Formats: sequence, structure tokens, C-alpha cells
Amino acid sequence: RNNAPEVFPLPDAPYTSETPVAKIFDIQKGSPVIIDNGSFECRAGGVNHETPPVIFRNESRRPRKNEDIPHGSNIGWNVTEEAWRFPVRNAFDHGIMTNLDCQEDTFDYIFYSLGFSGQQRISVPVIFSEALCNPNYSRNLASELLFECYQVPSVGYYVDSFASFYYNSNKREEVSQRTGLIVSAGHSASVIVPFVDGNPVFNNAKRVDIGGMHMTNFAHDLMRLKYPEHRNSISMWVAHYLKEKHAYTALHYANELHSYYPGVYAPPDPRIHTIQLPVPTKDIPKPEPTKEEIERKRQERIEHGKRLKQLADKRRAEKMEQNREQVRCMKALLAKNLPPAELQEEVVELGYTDIADFHSELARVVKIIEKANKPKKPAKEIVQVEEQLTEDDIKRMNDFDGWVQDNKDRQQELRDAMEQRERIKHSWSNRRSAESQNRLHLLNVAADTKTDESEFDDWDVYITMQTDKMKEENERDEKELQHLIEQLEKHAPDELYKEVPFEEYYQLKLGQERIRLPEILFQPSIIGKDQMGLSESIQSVLKSFAPDIQSALVENIFLTGGCTNMVNYQKRLEVDIRASRPVGSSFNIRTALDPMLDSWRGAKLWSQQSETKTALLTRTEYEENGPGYMRSHHLSNHYIPTPE
Repeated sequence: RNNAPEVFPLPDAPYTSETPVAKIFDIQKGSPVIIDNGSFECRAGGVNHETPPVIFRNESRRPRKNEDIPHGSNIGWNVTEEAWRFPVRNAFDHGIMTNLDCQEDTFDYIFYSLGFSGQQRISVPVIFSEALCNPNYSRNLASELLFECYQVPSVGYYVDSFASFYYNSNKREEVSQRTGLIVSAGHSASVIVPFVDGNPVFNNAKRVDIGGMHMTNFAHDLMRLKYPEHRNSISMWVAHYLKEKHAYTALHYANELHSYYPGVYAPPDPRIHTIQLPVPTKDIPKPEPTKEEIERKRQERIEHGKRLKQLADKRRAEKMEQNREQVRCMKALLAKNLPPAELQEEVVELGYTDIADFHSELARVVKIIEKANKPKKPAKEIVQVEEQLTEDDIKRMNDFDGWVQDNKDRQQELRDAMEQRERIKHSWSNRRSAESQNRLHLLNVAADTKTDESEFDDWDVYITMQTDKMKEENERDEKELQHLIEQLEKHAPDELYKEVPFEEYYQLKLGQERIRLPEILFQPSIIGKDQMGLSESIQSVLKSFAPDIQSALVENIFLTGGCTNMVNYQKRLEVDIRASRPVGSSFNIRTALDPMLDSWRGAKLWSQQSETKTALLTRTEYEENGPGYMRSHHLSNHYIPTPE
């Protein structure tokens, strides 16, 4: 087992088994609370923090009836293992915040962790993220919750991808905020937003309803179908881990998919990852007995056998004495020479039916006694006939390990040969394949003619002849393979049926699944979504602009969002965009410094600007302008009043 593939152990889930306690982080007095309310993770903190101190999975569970739980134990990664096995509550529906109860749990946890516990109201502004083109109804839920429940003085809204673009444009000279194309691949959806002259063009933006959540669900379904015996072990957390740590984006999906070995006897492939699931604890084996205990038990078995033998001999002797006494009595009765009538009466009294039955029983008992007294004949001498040994038998006797290895090597050669014939036979189905053309060329050379493939009328005859030949060779090799297996099973069954380690029964093999998961971003039809993929959506957005603006947009393509961390994600977009752009044209794709945290950092940077105070929505404006109202700025959505 030296060539065994690497096994990746499954790490512990990010939830804690002990009672969780929310940590308290101090926030600068008077500074706003910045909340990046993502559908996968929520990040919160103040301007005095370099990175958001409060980061948690944006999910919660309601306690059962009469269940007393510590504060924060029903939020995010603190949710217990039992809750992970059942659906948990989320405030989002396709990336739009709609569940007010779950969002209230999230706010409670954030404000408690930031040191606002015990206060009657939140006395600092709140800067809150929302989805692109967020409906006024969803924004009204957030405003109502913040103003009415927590009594915050003011609220500011921003779009997460805009804030990430803003942060990187201020930290990197090569990223311009004037004109560019934002491609944000998030948890619930992916969006493409063009920026022209510093302003987002919402009319030409696109949304693809595919994200990391769909990849996790797809991985969950695939692995549960592939390993139905491990359905209970493959939870949503396991599917999330497989997607995050083992999936990668294929640059050319079709070629990569067909490059995986399709045969039965697949050679080791480093691209196939083996995941070790938790192995149930086996029964503790009993300790091996000592030599003294083994000898003591052996002597006990010997003594027990002697006692059984003595008891059997005693019973046999008693039975034989009874038989002799019975014979003496029966002969004494016959010696009296009684008349037949009297003898009949005596025989009936003894329990026999008649005189004939009496004589039959006497003969049977006499025969038993004679057989017991007869001396036993010595066993016949077994004459051993020397078998004729073959060359294979001689090698097995002289070098058993070498014979076993040669047997295995020959079996592998036969399997490889049969697999190669199947591959060649499959390639002949395509007359335009390289192998078919090569064989046709050899036929032309042998015939010393210039026959074109289209004029070769005997192609089907040739294929039939070759197929029959391959069939004969396969039958011959299968017969030899069966003989080798029988020999190995007869003389070395341990080598043929080696015991599989117990932990291998609890392993998952990830092959094609590693590239199938990210591919749904580019081909949503794989999971039944009737919409364009990410690359097609980018092309559609570019085509909605004039050629000069297209050139400016592709020179500054900015990638952000959690799915951006997928291996080869940027390279795949480069391949697709290069194929759609005119020959010789240039483009630049840049990824955010930290696709997960740059949104929060961008909002923090914006909150420190002088223009921020005029962009915040106060409680007075909220009450005057009605539900869903907000102040628009360059990092937010455009406010459009709800039609009456």
C-alpha cells in the first residue's frame, strides 16, 4: 500500500460543543457601528478596529419550549451539532433580508458583543449593508427594527460590492473607481455592475441567481447520492468543507471532465481526493492470554477429555454387561425345552410379540457382543503417489513470494491489455479520430495506393475483422486471468483477499465532483437553472455599451465576494473573456485584497469621510418620508419611491 493516495481528515465543525459565551469588544465612543450583513457571514465592528471583531455565520435557531440557553448560543458558529443536522433559520430569501425575527437575533448578538448590553438604546449611528437593488420593503424592515426597537440616531445603507471596490481603489493605484466592471460572486447570488465615470449603471447590471450556497447544496446532493450508506454523516457542514477546501475551477471544463480515467481499473490520480469521515469506535479487544494461561487451559482441556473418555468407557462396559446378561437369560429360557404354547406365553410376558421376534432379538444382541469382542484390524497403509510437478509448481515451492508477485504482475498485464483493446474499439466508432486515420494510412501504404478515407468502401469489413480478432484475444486473456486467480486463491488466499482496513469503509472519493461544483457558476443548467452563467452575463453587460466604453470597462474588471477565493476562478474568467473579446484587444482582471473583508473595510473607510454625515438617514427623515426611504450616495442603491 505504498502508492495509497493522501487521505484528508475531516476537521471538526466550526461550532463549539461547550457552552458558548459571546465576547465583549469595546467600541470607540460616538463612532458608528459598521455591519456587513452578508447572507453567509455577518461582520461587525467599529472604526477603531482594523478587522471586524464580530464575525459569525448569519444563521440562528429558536430555543425549544422552556429551554434556557446562554446568550449567543443560538447564533452562527455557536449553534450546536444537533441544530446543524436540521434546518436552521436565516433572515434571507435569495439574498434579500425578509425575516425580521432572525435579523433581530443577529442585531442582539452584535450589540451585545460590542458592549451595548444593558443600555436602553443604541446611541451611535449604524452603517448597514444591503443587496444590490434592494426592495424598499426589505429596507423598511431594517429601518423599522433599528429605529423602533434599538432607537438608533441615524442609519446609513451601502452595497457590499461597491464598498469593496471603493476600498481597493483607495489602497491600490491600479484599481480605478471611475470606470470599471464589478463582478461579485457571493453566497446567495452573483452580480455584475458596471461603473462609468464614478457612478454605477443600474440599468445595465445583471444578477445571476447562483452562489456559494448552491454549490454547497449541490455537493450535499452529489455525495449523498454517491454514498447512500453515509447519508447521516454527510451533513451540510461536510458539504461546505468539501466545496471550500477541495473544489477548484476548471479552465476548460469539458476537456478536464473527460481527462478523468473512465475505465474500471483506474490508475492512481492525484486529483482524486480521499476524505476520511469519523470512524465509529470499535469494541475494545480482549487482551491476549499469557503462555501460562494458554498451558493451563490446554491441561484443563486434556483432563476434561480424559474424564469424558472414562465416563464413556464405563457406560459402554455397563451396556455390554447388560447385553451379556440378556443373552444368558434368553439362552436359559430356550434350554428348558418348553412346549411351543408355554414358550409363547413366556415370550409374551417378557415383552416380545412372538417366538420369532424373540429369536430375532437374541441374534441381534449376540452379533453386538461378537463385534465388540472382535479385534480391530490395523489401518491400511496409505500409498502416496508422487505427482508430476510443473515448472510453475517448482517455482512456487522454491520462491513463494516471487511466484505470488509474478502472478499479480501477469494479472495486471492481462487487465491492461483488455482495457487497451476496449479503448481502441471505442475510438474506431469515430472514423475521423487520429487512431482511425493512422490505421487507414497504414492500409494505404500496404496496398501501395492513395485511397482517400471517404473512398475506402471496405472500412466496415475491416472493423468487423479486427473486432472479431479482439474478441478472441479477450476470451483467451479472460481464461488465463481466471486460471491465475484460481491458482492464487488455492495457494495464497490471503494475498487475493486482503483485509481492507476498517477506516477505508468510511472514506469519500472526490474526483469529477471537484470541478462540477464551481462549474455551476458558469453553467447554471447543470443544476436546472434556466439562466445565463457568469461569463455570458459579463458579455451581455459589455454589449450594452458602446465599443469605447467596453474597452474602458474591461481594462478594470474587479472581482470580489466569497466565491472569488475558489482556485483558478480568476484564470477561468480570463479564458472566457479572452474568447469573447476581439483578437488582440487587452483587458485586466484584478481580485480584491481580501474578498471576504474588504466590504466591511470599505464601509469603515467611507464612514470616516466628511460626506458621511449628510448621507445618513435620521429618525426624523424616516418618519417624514415613509417606509423604505434612504439617502443615496456613491456606495448605495438609488432610492426609487414605492408606487402608491
